[in-house]
Amino acid sequence: MQVSLLGDEHLAAARAFLEARAETTLILLSSLAAHGVRLGEASNSGNFKCVHTAGEIHAVFCLNRRGNLLVETGGRTDLAAPIAAACVSEPIALRGVLGEWRAASSVWERLRGEHGYVEDFGSREWLYRLEIARARGGDAAPPVRFLRPEDFGAWEPVNTAFIAEVGMVIRATLAERREAFEHDARAQRFVGCFDAGRLVAVAHLNALHASYGQVGGVYTTPEHRRRGLCCAVMSALIAESARVHGLTHLVLFTGERNHAAQRVYESLAFSRVGEFALFFGQARG
Repeated sequence: MQVSLLGDEHLAAARAFLEARAETTLILLSSLAAHGVRLGEASNSGNFKCVHTAGEIHAVFCLNRRGNLLVETGGRTDLAAPIAAACVSEPIALRGVLGEWRAASSVWERLRGEHGYVEDFGSREWLYRLEIARARGGDAAPPVRFLRPEDFGAWEPVNTAFIAEVGMVIRATLAERREAFEHDARAQRFVGCFDAGRLVAVAHLNALHASYGQVGGVYTTPEHRRRGLCCAVMSALIAESARVHGLTHLVLFTGERNHAAQRVYESLAFSRVGEFALFFGQARG
């Protein structure tokens, strides 16, 4: 079994491996399509690598410029050691591991046990999938619109509050956050609800590949909760994902104890299909 940089000889097989597991690999697939297989200037670019034997792909992973390791092993946990070793030798400092629960948690435990990583944040997430044609609409609610690039000033404090509430740390610079927001706003991937000119609820289509999209950053400000706004922005994003982006399926993940969000997603016909992992930390010393 070998760990190699992903090259032309394995690219088709690696893409097929990821596409067969699209519910947990959309960030990898989206990055691969947007930035290719090698580290570039973009913050989401990185050196794609694979674990393989005789042309058969067993895992695909990428440590991007942000320091996030995106990993998929098809549920295998015995590949954690070579994946962790291949990443700690990269010039980019590894700051987190994201992926299907068994894959990501096994790699993170290896990083903690053998490479001295200390955890700042860890979350076991419930993974949900929606077939858009079967979606159920929410009740009537205030109007929702696409966010525009000039809405960054309204979105930034809402996103900061969201990150703080879930217990994570913002690592991107203000300039990087602005660039990423404006890019996705121009692509009509943010929807938001405003009250008296203030953004109070938002949802984001943060990764796309073929007919699948991934939803993230769903947030309503605390004083505006229990008014149906989460359902409103989600219903709008679902509709626009089909109309604007031609998607047929959406996936998202939410904390295993976030029962309020789970009820909203299930009311819209999302069904639970697996578990996802988010781990962040740094090497000791």
